[in-house]
Amino acid sequence: MIDIHQTAILEGNIVFEGSNIFVGPYAVIQGNVILGENVQIGAGSVIGLPAEHLLQAERQEVIIGAGSIIRENVIIHAGMHQPTVIGTDCFIMSGSYLAHDCVLEQGVILSSGCRLAGHVHLMKKCNLGMSVLVHQYAVIGSYSMLGMGSVVIKGSRVEPGMKYAGIPVRFLSRNSHALEKHEVGAEELATETERFYAML
Repeated sequence: MIDIHQTAILEGNIVFEGSNIFVGPYAVIQGNVILGENVQIGAGSVIGLPAEHLLQAERQEVIIGAGSIIRENVIIHAGMHQPTVIGTDCFIMSGSYLAHDCVLEQGVILSSGCRLAGHVHLMKKCNLGMSVLVHQYAVIGSYSMLGMGSVVIKGSRVEPGMKYAGIPVRFLSRNSHALEKHEVGAEELATETERFYAML
């Protein structure tokens, strides 16, 4: 069932790619937005508004993949040069902010209060702790973990399968828990690391 709370505001070309989608109270969805199957949009979230940028380009889509959960008061802005993309099975916790042109691959977790500047790319199944800040154009590696309150500055390297924390972030250790949980072997980790450096 598509369940849209009576106080939610939907304006523009909103596409529901499924029959089990929830939009909570006082949520605002505007522009060109695609919501996948089993997507949940929490109360007070704002999705699809134009980028916070002085140079306004044609507003691109926001695409939210199947199974993704957007909790309360999350802001996701439309892309300027490409769609803003939330992959499948992502979990975006309350009060997080995703600027224009961000891309989150499958299974990414953002804890409450994270802030992503424009054009940030989060590779699959990375995990950002509470209130992490990420500089524009940064790439965060697959299966990596950022400790709460960390700041990813220009030039920071957050490689796949590793743990980082601090201001600015510094390497802590291998993220053994995630690698074991997702059964990531040496070959896959090497492939993801090669893909990571190709994006920089």
